[in-house]
Amino acid sequence: MKLWELFWAFLKIGAQAFGGGYTIIVIVKSALVEKKKWLTNKQVIDYLAMSSSLPGIIAINFSAFTGYHRAGVLGAISAVLGVITIPFLIILSIAGLITQIANHPWLTYALEGIQLAVCALLLSFTMTLMKKSVKTMGTKLIAAGTFCSFCLFHLSPLWPMIVAGLIGWLSYKYRKKVFGS
Repeated sequence: MKLWELFWAFLKIGAQAFGGGYTIIVIVKSALVEKKKWLTNKQVIDYLAMSSSLPGIIAINFSAFTGYHRAGVLGAISAVLGVITIPFLIILSIAGLITQIANHPWLTYALEGIQLAVCALLLSFTMTLMKKSVKTMGTKLIAAGTFCSFCLFHLSPLWPMIVAGLIGWLSYKYRKKVFGS
């Protein structure tokens, strides 16, 4: 694996990833799972879970995991540099204009439209992820409990993830003890 290939792939991903960390997954699925076949759907889900569970920006964490998987430490560095380059250049170029254009109605309406598109992307990804991950009564209960903790109780994402991880680990231990596998 050539490092420039990782850099270039994540540069293109970073250039398209408007709307936050989870939107990168829709792009990654198309670019790295379906086209390049660098990752499997399972790896995307696993890397997303790990990226979401760690401090930092999801897109950067995800890029680091993927880059490391493909080419070790230098691969992680190449992927991270790729994914941050375009957003960094955009932010750098508009930083001075933000205070001048922040209150313009056209920007407000444009951002509202972008938010709707991002919601649709996230919903699409969520539905795909749910189909692949939520299969048993146990996983349905974990998903419902996590959803309720966010929506009803406004808990920090850290606690439901810790609890869900603990439940998953305990389930694994129980199945291993009972079924020996």
